[in-house]
Amino acid sequence: MVVNTARDLPAGRGVAVAEMLLEKGVKGVVVELIGPRPFAKLKEAGVKVYPGPLLKVQDVINAIKAGQLAPPLEAPTEAPHAGEHGSC
Repeated sequence: MVVNTARDLPAGRGVAVAEMLLEKGVKGVVVELIGPRPFAKLKEAGVKVYPGPLLKVQDVINAIKAGQLAPPLEAPTEAPHAGEHGSC
C-alpha cells in the first residue's frame, strides 16, 4: 500500500502523485479524473493512463486480469487548475 502524501496539498496534488507513482516504477494507472500536468508527466514517462470512472478496486483488478480495460486515455479528463482552490 502507498500513502498519498499529496492528498492535503493546497495545489499541485496531481503532479506530486504522478511523481510518487513514477518513483514507484508504475507502468499504468487507472483514474477517474486526471489533469493536464499529471497526465503529461505520466505519458512522457511511458505510463499508460486508463479510464476507470466509478469503478471499485476489485472491478479494476478483474478487468486487468481479463484484459478488458478500456484503451489508454489520449488526453486529460480535467481542465487545467481543476484541482486547485483559491484565486488565480
